[in-house]
Amino acid sequence: MHLSGSGSPSTGQVLTLEQRVAALEGVLEHLRHDLVGSLRDAEERANKTAAAIALDVRRQVEEQVAAVAALAVTNVGRGRRAYLGPALFVTGLLTQTLSSGLQIAA
Repeated sequence: MHLSGSGSPSTGQVLTLEQRVAALEGVLEHLRHDLVGSLRDAEERANKTAAAIALDVRRQVEEQVAAVAALAVTNVGRGRRAYLGPALFVTGLLTQTLSSGLQIAA
């Protein structure tokens, strides 16, 4: 749409101020609609990224918890009960870290 000048190049018609304002409002509405759509797309991508990060953090923490638990069981099996307390403490810390990480990512 041709808005500069006083008329339309195809028809030679002179646009009134009201017509120009209406045309600009239409353009602005179209731009607003495009911007809202772009923001929704960006939000969806951000949510997917956050979910992927949360899943990865959970997987990593679960692996660490399993490793600590296996260490605790191995040490208890060898009669090293002294290591069970610290292993369970670390397991608890990892579980809290997982919970905090998932809450932050959500």
